[in-house]
Amino acid sequence: MECEDTLKTTTPLLNKVILTWLTDSYVYARTTEAQRAVLGSPKPKGIGYGIGLAVALFVMQGILNFSFLIFPRLCATT
Repeated sequence: MECEDTLKTTTPLLNKVILTWLTDSYVYARTTEAQRAVLGSPKPKGIGYGIGLAVALFVMQGILNFSFLIFPRLCATT
């Protein structure tokens, strides 16, 4: 049960990281060098970072789904 609680807590945090990365990437792509200098926005991390976050979220949701739906059924049949 601790795994489920941990995943329920960290999933929204990971969503926040993904949305922050997407926002930073969008702002960086839509602004000029002069605007970036005024805003002080650094270059965001690459696409591999975003893909890694998405894969991590997918795996986390898969584990959470398994622990909620399948694991109790397996325990009930034995």
